[in-house]
Amino acid sequence: MTTFPMELQLLFTAEKLQLNPLLSKGAVREGRFTVKSLDTGGYLTIDGLQWQALTAFAQPKTVPEVLRNLIAERKCPALHDFYELIVKAQRASVLQVSPSPVQQPVPVGWRFNLVPRVACRLGGALLVVGLLAIMIWPPCLPGGNWLGIIYTILAGYLGAAAMVSLGNVLGASVLHAAGGDAYRPRLSWFWLLPHFSLDLRDVQLVDARAQLGMELIRPAPLGLLVAVLCLWWPQAALLPALLFALKVRPCFGGAICRAITIYWGKPVLDTSSHMLFPANRNWAGLWRTTRLQFDWRVVTARLVWSLLWVGGITTLGSWIAGVAVSELIFDWHFWKIFGVVYAITMAIPAGVFACVAAMESMRQPLLAAKKYWRVRRQRLRALDQPCTMKTITSTLAISSVCQQLPLDRRRVLAEQVIVVTFPRGSMLADFSQPADHIHLIVSGAIDVYRRTPKGRAHRVWRAIEGDVVGAETLVEPHPLGWRLKARGPVIALRLPREVFVNEIVARLGTVASQALIHRVPFLRQNPLCRNWHPQAITRFASISRMVTFANGGYVLIESHESQGLFFIYEGEAQVVRGNRRISRLRYGGFIGEIGLLQYSASTASVIADGPLSCLAIDKMVFFRFLTQNYEVALEVERLSSQRLGKPVFPLEGTSFEVY
Repeated sequence: MTTFPMELQLLFTAEKLQLNPLLSKGAVREGRFTVKSLDTGGYLTIDGLQWQALTAFAQPKTVPEVLRNLIAERKCPALHDFYELIVKAQRASVLQVSPSPVQQPVPVGWRFNLVPRVACRLGGALLVVGLLAIMIWPPCLPGGNWLGIIYTILAGYLGAAAMVSLGNVLGASVLHAAGGDAYRPRLSWFWLLPHFSLDLRDVQLVDARAQLGMELIRPAPLGLLVAVLCLWWPQAALLPALLFALKVRPCFGGAICRAITIYWGKPVLDTSSHMLFPANRNWAGLWRTTRLQFDWRVVTARLVWSLLWVGGITTLGSWIAGVAVSELIFDWHFWKIFGVVYAITMAIPAGVFACVAAMESMRQPLLAAKKYWRVRRQRLRALDQPCTMKTITSTLAISSVCQQLPLDRRRVLAEQVIVVTFPRGSMLADFSQPADHIHLIVSGAIDVYRRTPKGRAHRVWRAIEGDVVGAETLVEPHPLGWRLKARGPVIALRLPREVFVNEIVARLGTVASQALIHRVPFLRQNPLCRNWHPQAITRFASISRMVTFANGGYVLIESHESQGLFFIYEGEAQVVRGNRRISRLRYGGFIGEIGLLQYSASTASVIADGPLSCLAIDKMVFFRFLTQNYEVALEVERLSSQRLGKPVFPLEGTSFEVY
């Protein structure tokens, strides 16, 4: 279960958001584009489906309202992406709670234009010239006296600063020619190199040719400087060559890698990188986004460039060290070492990612085991400690039943309870012998059994700390009775039956009492609900209702729209498609959630096989509950996608519910 900050709780439930009217939409490329907030300068890269979700906020609305409409209109993105989109859009001021007080930035009045087509060709040519110059006329270490060495290094340093500044000027010219704007001209000291810099992030709004031209032209002047110095002044070329190598590095945002991504890849959605939504900030989310971003052409090109870059750096280092390249080329030992080093360099991140992915697959079982042993230690510790008034008060506070009572009535209950202990295997009630007392569990667990029409004892749920047992005959009489058996040593608070009736049943009502005493533990162990927050389970139990079907009654009808979500509470049902039975649903099975999420008709009928009782929730009530509890929405989507065999959202063509 994920814990979300209070700010997100408010953002996803109560705050009304509105689409910023001051937006600029960039060029569309492979269905993706960037939106800019003109008043704050925020950028957001999205696709068409996500843009439809954002435009639903044209009028001030809450996130639950928009999500309900998107599901009803069958335009809902994947929920992980939807909530990530809301967080990113609100941070980029694409969605606003109120108009931004930030003054709109003023672009630079640029007078120079460089056609993107020319920038691509010129930039690519100069980059090749610079790389070839390093390989043919490699730079060398400066020599002579110390004054000459300082002069040589300083000349290369200042020349590199001038060329980096010129590259930024040319990049701004390309951007301006493509219709973009540059902002914030300033003197920057990045890499301890003083140079003229501008904010060129508007490049995200222009077309791919302009983006490619800007990426190639910015390091091009530095490549030209390296070529000139390598030819006429190799001692001064060392520092510019190293800086040029860093500019075209094969990782961490090098110019060549960005150019490769622009040319062969497609824009990366903001919902697939630098996650802000807490549910996406885990290794499962990382693995999912990595699969979405993977493009074999881009990966292959970047691997080839990394091989060439590492080889070039190695060759340059050998020249500077005074080792002949010809000796290295024909030295098998060198190539063996080079291959091992390169393989290790490539294998380390892949190995780390594989190990983390394996650990992520084991995370849920490990967390479950950790929780089991923690609860076990707490229960053993409770047996050795006296049950104080503080323990009694805290038990009443966590009980879903007692939480509904005013604080003063809880104090009355605390004064009338008796602390009792049951050894393992104790029978608190049997089918033919109802419970004499009502107990609120302080520590331990009690198995609750119900007898089936065939006479077998069937465990329906396990009551744990905070649950009430012994009131079955009061809130849900069963003709075949109930059995309560202590699973281990149990500490409980004994309530007289008349006190329970007067203080709880009379105040809450029989239906509400039955929902809190029986439906909560039933839902807590259900696969769909077991990871929900306890308050969400309590709320779901209170808004659901019990429905019964006679033998042969239809719960769902094939080709008809599902009107609710159903949990099999007692009995069995058959799933029939056409005239053929395809499966059977038993206690705890749930049906209808995929049809509700996708607004699709059921592809099979569900027919009661004997008397059937179901816990049901109507469609609109379910939508309101789902959209107000985003951790529930994520869990329902995850489990429904597993049952469906593919993601529930987004919808593609005709969607079907599969049992």
